[in-house]
Amino acid sequence: MIEFHSDLGGLWYWILIKFCRTKLSDEQADKNRRRNLFFLSFLNILLFIMIYFVVYSIYF
Repeated sequence: MIEFHSDLGGLWYWILIKFCRTKLSDEQADKNRRRNLFFLSFLNILLFIMIYFVVYSIYF
């Protein structure tokens, strides 16, 4: 399961930061696993904050 999340973080990093200029397999390599997991965690936190403020502004 950790490999899936690492690969997903690598995919988002490749799309949002590298703009698909490098090979996806290089971004999802084992040497980038920690960076990919941190990036996915950052995206999850950012998404949670955005959803929180949208829902809060609608209902309160």
